[in-house]
Amino acid sequence: MRIASCLCALSLTVSATAGIIGQPRFVQPTVAATPAGYIVNDLLVDFDGRIFGQQLLIELTQGSIYNTPDFGGNSPPNAAIFSLVPELASDSFVAMGGADAATSAPVLIVGGAVDLHDGPTRLVFDDERVSIAWAATPGLIIQDQLNFQIARLTLSDDAIGRVALYTSYCTAAMFPDRIALTVRGW
Repeated sequence: MRIASCLCALSLTVSATAGIIGQPRFVQPTVAATPAGYIVNDLLVDFDGRIFGQQLLIELTQGSIYNTPDFGGNSPPNAAIFSLVPELASDSFVAMGGADAATSAPVLIVGGAVDLHDGPTRLVFDDERVSIAWAATPGLIIQDQLNFQIARLTLSDDAIGRVALYTSYCTAAMFPDRIALTVRGW
């Protein structure tokens, strides 16, 4: 179950009318200040209609999830700080469209991943486990996007574990469609 080398092995269940286009996917951007032994993975989605709440569960049995000591958080970092703390650009976080506070819509963290079974339902964001639920801030409408970043997961190159994603979208009928994604085969 090697995470870093096989994040592209996805199993996805989608309802027939879901707003998602294709499958959520991981890309590995080059981030210059990434600490040695870690790999940056951005989670992207394409969708029609509105995006609503997201839930993410990561549980590692080996390796670690990177966040900059004393500066890391669970939402996109402020790029103005990158010159002072360059490795902050490699932090793990959830997002609504971008890799930093200027390119992501504001993120509302609402708690843990309650709809993903077998994980903690309270908010957890540490070096072995993530259980988080988030959305765009109230009143913000995000529609019809391609290559829309919903998370950055920087994992050690020896990371082993599981990742599960629950995401909801809205079609023209204004009802959320739900998607369950589990990364397997690491």
